[in-house]
Amino acid sequence: MVGWLVTALLWAAVVVRLRKRQTQADVGLLVMFTGMAIGFTLARPELVALIDAGGFPLSSLLKRCTAMAGAVGVALYMSAVAGRAGWLHIPGSILMIVTLIGSYLAGADRWRETDVFFADASRFTMTTEVWAGWVHFLTWYAYVALVCGSLAATCIAAAMQTGGVLRTQLLVFSAGTVLLGLSPVYAVLGLFTVTSYDLGVDRMAFLSPGVLLLVAGMAWQPIHRLIVAVPARRLHAQLGGLWRLLSDVEPGKRLPVEAVEWPVLLHRRVVEIHDWLRALSAYLPDVEPASGRVTPEEAAGRVREALAARLAGQAPRASALDVFGKPEDNVAQEAKWLIRMWRAWLQMEKELGPVEAGVSPGR
Repeated sequence: MVGWLVTALLWAAVVVRLRKRQTQADVGLLVMFTGMAIGFTLARPELVALIDAGGFPLSSLLKRCTAMAGAVGVALYMSAVAGRAGWLHIPGSILMIVTLIGSYLAGADRWRETDVFFADASRFTMTTEVWAGWVHFLTWYAYVALVCGSLAATCIAAAMQTGGVLRTQLLVFSAGTVLLGLSPVYAVLGLFTVTSYDLGVDRMAFLSPGVLLLVAGMAWQPIHRLIVAVPARRLHAQLGGLWRLLSDVEPGKRLPVEAVEWPVLLHRRVVEIHDWLRALSAYLPDVEPASGRVTPEEAAGRVREALAARLAGQAPRASALDVFGKPEDNVAQEAKWLIRMWRAWLQMEKELGPVEAGVSPGR
């Protein structure tokens, strides 16, 4: 039941990605999800039995080919994240897939899975079938190792040239690809009896942690955006009252609604509020520019006084002054200061009543 659910979710992801194919990263995700969806579908025992019903074990070959296609998708996506062109992976991948198919049809189908080939002592007797087996499995392992190695090198090189969240994402992804790349190395050593091969060890030491790091690397930026979006959305909402109070001062200064990410929306709201505060400062009589940051309470009083002068019909000065002081460098910190000013405003309104034309702020 769980397997079918995962398969259905993967096909749903394919349908969603079909609508977005503008960039290399988009195409990479589409190819990756398609490969994973087909791979999970082919892993269903019912379907395996149906595909292999004719007597030829075609399901194993299809599974490897779709895994290769999925790996191309990962390469395209992560190359795009690293700022590199990933299309060069495609010709090599097509050549590898053709080799994989040809060797399988030439006799490697005798060993459907790798562990069967490992257990067959006759694999060192170089008949045509055995040659086909060696070509087939070495092609498979070489492909995985080359893709992982090239991706790791690409992401590490890109990480050294950037910083922040992107650098962390690239390094996490590099660690995952290095671990996955060690799996075929371990398997090939086992094939040549240099060391004993254990599928359980391979899964625990290389495959499972490698896949987990790969998934973590791909999800790093979306998760980071989500983590950043939660406090930004909260601050954006808390600034709503002050924004609505000041938005009528100069409605033409409202910025167009284009951004969809909360940190950007928060930054825009802070900028709009500052534009309106500066416009209001032109209504304050005999006020010197602030030498330092005023307190939120002082700022609320000055806003109240400016609004009262504006309601009274007082003409603004030709130029506005910075009467509130230098804002914080950090947008979130500045938003918190503005929220404190809004709370001070609400307290003053509670004590003194609504702003009326020409009425002194009382402080």
